[in-house]
Amino acid sequence: MNVTREDMPGRQIALTIELDPESVNTAMERAYRQMVNQVNIPGFRRGRAPRYILERYVGLETLTERAVRNMIPDKVQEAIKAEDITAMDVSDVEIVNMDPVQIKVIVVQPPQVELGDYSDIRVEKETHEIGETDVDAVIEELRREGAPWEEVTESRPIKSGEMVYVNLEGFTTEGPLESAARDNFPTIVGLARAGVPEVVNAALEGMKVGEEKDITDTLPDDFPVESLRGLDVTYHVTALQLKSQTLPEVDDEFAKKLSYDTVAELREAVERNLVRRAEENAESAQVDEIIGKLVEKSTVDVPDVMVNEELDAMLKNLEA
Repeated sequence: MNVTREDMPGRQIALTIELDPESVNTAMERAYRQMVNQVNIPGFRRGRAPRYILERYVGLETLTERAVRNMIPDKVQEAIKAEDITAMDVSDVEIVNMDPVQIKVIVVQPPQVELGDYSDIRVEKETHEIGETDVDAVIEELRREGAPWEEVTESRPIKSGEMVYVNLEGFTTEGPLESAARDNFPTIVGLARAGVPEVVNAALEGMKVGEEKDITDTLPDDFPVESLRGLDVTYHVTALQLKSQTLPEVDDEFAKKLSYDTVAELREAVERNLVRRAEENAESAQVDEIIGKLVEKSTVDVPDVMVNEELDAMLKNLEA
C-alpha cells in the first residue's frame, strides 16, 4: 500500500491510497461471494454462477468497486496509522482510479490549540459578603413557597407580590407584536422575569381588577426580531383576576416545618448555604475570567467541518 499525503487548510489532510494488487484480488474474491448470492443470473441458481460469468453479467468495474469499498474502512485506518495522524473524522471518500486502484479520503483532525504566555495572568477572586438582608430574602421565598394563593374579591389596588391574571397586547409601527400577546396569563407583580415585559409588570401595581392601561416602551437592542429592535411599542394590558397569599409568621413552628428546631437554626443554615453558594460562584467567575484571558492569548485552529456544522445548526435553529 502506497500513501500520498497532502496537508490542507482547516485542519484537514488529503490521503491518496494506492492499494496493492494482492489485497485487491483477495477483496475481489470476497466481493464475488457476496454478489453471487445477491444477483439472479439466467441459467444459474443463485450463488452457483462462476466468477467469470458474474463479471460478465454485472461488469468487472462493478465487482471491483464492491471489492474496493469493502476494503476502504481498514485501508483508511491503516493509512492514518502509517502517517501518524490523530483523526477526528473522515469524509469525502472516493475511488479516483481503478488501474492501479487508488482511493482518496479527507481526514479531519481535532482542533489545535496553541497556548500563549499565561505566566502573567492574575485574577482576584471577588466574593460577595452575605448579610442579614440576603438571609431575609431567602426566608421570604420560603414563606411564599408554602403559602396558597387565594382570590381577592374586594376592589382594591394591586400590591407588589400579588398574582394578577392579565390579557396583554403589544403594537409597534410595524403592526401587532405577536410575541407580547398573553391571554388570561398569571404574573407576579414585582417579580423579575415574570412572563410579561418588566414595564408591564411594574405598571400593574396600583391598578384594580377590570382596569385597562396602555404602557409605552422601546424594544431593546437585543430583541429577538432584529427588524423590530429600537422601535417604540405600546402595550395594552387588562387586569382580569387578583390572587394573594397569606404568609406564615416566621417563628419556631415555621422553622420546624422546614426541619429546624428554631428560627435561629434556620437562619444559620440559610446563611451557611448562601456563603457556600457565594464562594462557588466566586470561584466559577474567577475560573471563567482566567479562561477568557487565556483564550485571548492563545490561537485555536478549528477544522472547517466543525465550523460548517455549527453554522448549519444555527441556521436550523433560526428556521425553527
